[in-house]
Amino acid sequence: MLLDAFVVRLLLMPALMHLLGASAWWFPRRLDRIVPNVEGATLERRHHLR
Repeated sequence: MLLDAFVVRLLLMPALMHLLGASAWWFPRRLDRIVPNVEGATLERRHHLR
């Protein structure tokens, strides 16, 4: 279990997120309509559009 926690969570996942860059945070538009907005997400989108 310790090996899993160390290798996967502390080494592989951060490396994978770095390699994927912005595409790691991609979210399908269809799901974006279904999932409720998180506090501040609407404000962030409005600010980004200006």
